[in-house]
Amino acid sequence: MGHAMQFSTTIFLILGLATIGLGKIGLSDDNGPTINVVYVLDFGAIGDGKADDTQAFLNAWKEACGKKADIVYFIIEKEKIFLLKAIRFDGRCQSPINIQVFRTIIAPNSIEEWGDQCHDSWMGSGDNCIAIGSNSSQIKISNIACGPGHGISIGGLGNKGQTAQVEEIEVRDCTLNGTQNGVRIKTWQGGKGFARKILFAGITLNAVGNPIFIDQFYCPHATCSNITESAVEVSDVAFMTISGTSTSQTAIILKWSEALACTNISLKDIHITSANSVNVFSQCTNAHGTSENSVPPVDCLQK
Repeated sequence: MGHAMQFSTTIFLILGLATIGLGKIGLSDDNGPTINVVYVLDFGAIGDGKADDTQAFLNAWKEACGKKADIVYFIIEKEKIFLLKAIRFDGRCQSPINIQVFRTIIAPNSIEEWGDQCHDSWMGSGDNCIAIGSNSSQIKISNIACGPGHGISIGGLGNKGQTAQVEEIEVRDCTLNGTQNGVRIKTWQGGKGFARKILFAGITLNAVGNPIFIDQFYCPHATCSNITESAVEVSDVAFMTISGTSTSQTAIILKWSEALACTNISLKDIHITSANSVNVFSQCTNAHGTSENSVPPVDCLQK
């Protein structure tokens, strides 16, 4: 008995305010890819910051997940503020899906009603499989297979001196295959605010570059300004039960500004070896915390 082929799900989960252009979205021609676009407003979303748009988002996701195309764009429109309760986007879908957030997603006033969740998907992209942006909290991500792409990232935070507020993020039981980075927190120099109460646990790495990476000097350009007066404060970050192989000789990088240390960093039950049969190392700059049962050792952490 035959069955429909299911494709990987490409998701850019960018919560908070995002500004992503639509210039590449259009109809296909004879030689180009087939593209489908799903707009949440077409499924009853109001976007006034008061009405509950959760069901409209779920209906739009169901439509997007069932479409067959080279890529499906899931568009959360600009000029709107969407109020969502806890929401779960399930894969696998019939086509790769690119979620683009053009405006703000907010939570109900009652904290018990909120918590973004992304479960049981397989993602592949030319960028981050998942990117969690500024002003994000109570996000749970689990059972994701990611790759290729840039891995699972928080940030970049604090671009152009902006204030970031990111907390209570959990990433559990995910597998990364051939990604450029593993699990990463990245901030720009000169930013403000905080990223705290973050957990990465149960991560499997298959030939992954930079498997564990906290980087206060994030710069995707050839050069960036060296700003030392301020930084996004990173604290209370735990890496637990992370294992697999690294394509980078420096498998653990905790690189922070001299202006503001990252504190209460915890690594436990880490076992990362080389994908290329060489020794792997860890590297720290102004990082404070503890390490237990880690390969490679993280002796560079300060107390």
